[in-house]
Amino acid sequence: MRCGILHTPEVHADPSRIIEVPVLIFKARQASLPPMVNLSGGPGQSWADLGLDTLTASETQLLPMDFVFIEQRGTGLSRPRLDCPTQGDKESDSALVARCVSDLRAQGTNIAAYNIQEMAEDVATFQSMLGYPKITLDGVSYGTAWGLQILRAHSESLGSALLDSVVNPTIPTFSASASATDAAFSAAFSDCAADSSCKASYGDLKAKMEAALASLKTKPLTVAGTTVSYDDNAFFNDAVSVQALAPNLLPRLIGAITAAIAGGSGQVLYDSDINSVIGTDNQAVSGIALAQYLSVVCSDNQFVTASQVRADLGKVNPAFAPYLDYSANLQICQTWPYQQRNASDYSAVVSSVATLLVSGSLDPLTSPDWAKQAASTLSNGYWVEFPGLGHDEQASTNSCPESILVGFLKSPGPPDMSCVQSMTIAFDAPANPITLAIDAQHGIALPGTQAARLGLIERLAARMRIENAIARRHVHRRVAGLMRPGR
Repeated sequence: MRCGILHTPEVHADPSRIIEVPVLIFKARQASLPPMVNLSGGPGQSWADLGLDTLTASETQLLPMDFVFIEQRGTGLSRPRLDCPTQGDKESDSALVARCVSDLRAQGTNIAAYNIQEMAEDVATFQSMLGYPKITLDGVSYGTAWGLQILRAHSESLGSALLDSVVNPTIPTFSASASATDAAFSAAFSDCAADSSCKASYGDLKAKMEAALASLKTKPLTVAGTTVSYDDNAFFNDAVSVQALAPNLLPRLIGAITAAIAGGSGQVLYDSDINSVIGTDNQAVSGIALAQYLSVVCSDNQFVTASQVRADLGKVNPAFAPYLDYSANLQICQTWPYQQRNASDYSAVVSSVATLLVSGSLDPLTSPDWAKQAASTLSNGYWVEFPGLGHDEQASTNSCPESILVGFLKSPGPPDMSCVQSMTIAFDAPANPITLAIDAQHGIALPGTQAARLGLIERLAARMRIENAIARRHVHRRVAGLMRPGR
């Protein structure tokens, strides 16, 4: 491995102030392909959270390219790191944000410089310094937006790009995410209803989820073996997590909560499969760089209006709407000092670089339509939608996504998508819930719950738990796929 610090301008157009961005490279002993630069998500995710310390020499020594991780400026081990102070028990989100802005300005930080354009320039600066003539981009979730900006500004330096679960700059997340999540749930409900086994086992999933949310709002359950309350916010966030990470388990989750409510014990029990998805301990090295997150998303959603947020929310199942309202984010951005951009910065990305964009038909975080639209202006862009998968297609245990993704990395060009036609959507059968041991020696973390207020910090924490889990398995399975002999 090579570890280093990229000293890069805080504002590339004015190099008077320099910041530090860590870089980590797993060196290939015999590189046959351009270096692959991994673009983390969030925004605000750090490569220090991706479990890279568990990669071994035997896993990386035969990689066909250098495996590169560059930090998002302002996150993780970067300096400065754009943290906000701890939120007080009775402190509002707006008060916290105002205090955060004041602290960062007192430190001399140019808050508006932490945006996706400057992040793209960091990659270009790094590539120039290390003398890589061409690089391959590998972005997942928000890392795809980062990748698209690099395609927009520096196509000439790229060999190819792989974008998994795409965030499209032409589709602001504040005014499109609510309907995207709702559409993913609707698709899962329809797929279950069309599957005789799933329908027989679970019945009307939509009605059951709606009823469970209403019940938990007035009478929360207790997580078995604890005094922790499990309310409607916790259930909805867990449902999004399962839908993103393992959509085959969504019916079982809804069934388990429905059974717990009907059982009358007042306790919710989890089986080991569900707990392995949403109860896995993912302690973050970096935590949440809230200020960096706000600088990026506020800039990305600069032209979004309150009426657009309301219009998108109006498309959503009314039972789900309270958990998908982005109005609070928009209000905070009205006072956050983000970078002011031109409307052209939000136009479709045009490039001739070979680019593979992949989506899961049941992804609740990034709509397949976002990727399809992004691919339409890339002359060598190829979009693949995998039926029955959620967020991060590389993580699937199905051999089809891996064969397409790794095949493209090794030989960029039109993918062979014949295996997609044979993919089926399969939901897991019900299982008897198991009360989980909570003794620390068992290393089991019970599912996280959300405070009733469900403000900015709670929403971001829930999202980052998903992002970290996705990115960790993405990296490890990418390494495993590249190490396998060609089929």
